[in-house]
Amino acid sequence: LAMSGQQATVESWLTKLPANLRPLRPRLALAYAVVAVANADFAAVETYLREAEAAAPSEAEARSALRLEVAALRTIAGSILGDRRAPELGQMVLGQLHPDHPLRSTVIPALSYAAFADGNLAMASQMLEEAIMSQSLQRTPSAVRANLVALLAMVRRAQGRLHEARRMAAEVLDITTRSGRTLPVSGALLAYLVLGLIQCEQNELAAAERT
Repeated sequence: LAMSGQQATVESWLTKLPANLRPLRPRLALAYAVVAVANADFAAVETYLREAEAAAPSEAEARSALRLEVAALRTIAGSILGDRRAPELGQMVLGQLHPDHPLRSTVIPALSYAAFADGNLAMASQMLEEAIMSQSLQRTPSAVRANLVALLAMVRRAQGRLHEARRMAAEVLDITTRSGRTLPVSGALLAYLVLGLIQCEQNELAAAERT
């Protein structure tokens, strides 16, 4: 739920639980970490992940599964925060994470952002194109697709392909709008930013101010 744009709902549930429960329940600590990622509060993620690791179950299979999910969330936060270890950790995660695991659709955008930030536009573009094609074959939540397409729009703008970037940003805003209101998802925010920057670059200042 949190990764599909309903993090406020999940967060409201978590706040009703006793504060001393989280360090004892690794899955609960993971839930807090997921909400932090969804809220772009990446600096807080590591605290929750360490709590999850400290309370990891003794049973080997459950412990291994928990560690993999911790690594996935650590990849996401690290990619955005510029941790140079994130790409290598992310490749390990993608090699082990089940194709249908919900965190997979978030790890890939994070790694593509890391490539973008490092100036490797070709790699970022390839990762996002493959992810979007893969998601098109599945029943993917709109928030996930919006995030992928918005990131690709950002890459296209950096590549100077402004027409494509503008079309992609418009697509994102279309799929994240419900009854005239934009869903509180990161893809929509990024799409507005990309669209506004393009409008400024094309001297559409009035339109950019409205955006």
